[in-house]
Amino acid sequence: MWIGQQVDVYANELRHLAGLAGFEGEGLNNILSLAFINGPHAKNTTLQQMPGVIKLEMSDIIARARILCSNQSNPDVVAVVVQRGATARVD
Repeated sequence: MWIGQQVDVYANELRHLAGLAGFEGEGLNNILSLAFINGPHAKNTTLQQMPGVIKLEMSDIIARARILCSNQSNPDVVAVVVQRGATARVD
């Protein structure tokens, strides 16, 4: 998935491109799964690490990707602590 792109939009674009390339039937499903799992975004790396993901149906892969996106849409808060009166030290 491209950064910021919705899972369904990405899957539909892949389906459209595979259809234009002449894939259909079981071949279409296989190429879509491979393209989706091996996409250019970090979420795809997480999908690749899931056991047996290559054997899942495309609808199951999309469902897992949606879960990953929803879990990663709530970024952690990072706080920086600055000590007052401390001198900077450079090594």
